[in-house]
Amino acid sequence: MGDDRFNDEEKLIMKTKMTRCNACNIPKYLEASVPISVLMKYDQQKISRDKAMEGVVLKEME
Repeated sequence: MGDDRFNDEEKLIMKTKMTRCNACNIPKYLEASVPISVLMKYDQQKISRDKAMEGVVLKEME
């Protein structure tokens, strides 16, 4: 069996395709990433939800 532990440098990355809107100024994609270490600390209740949200990075992509 493999090791299910994550490396602290790993990140969870979600890429979302946005709804098309020609009249709107929105990106085609939005990428959200958060370090696994932040998710683990939040899961273990070592940091608050607000503190965990500070670790989330949003990036607009075309």
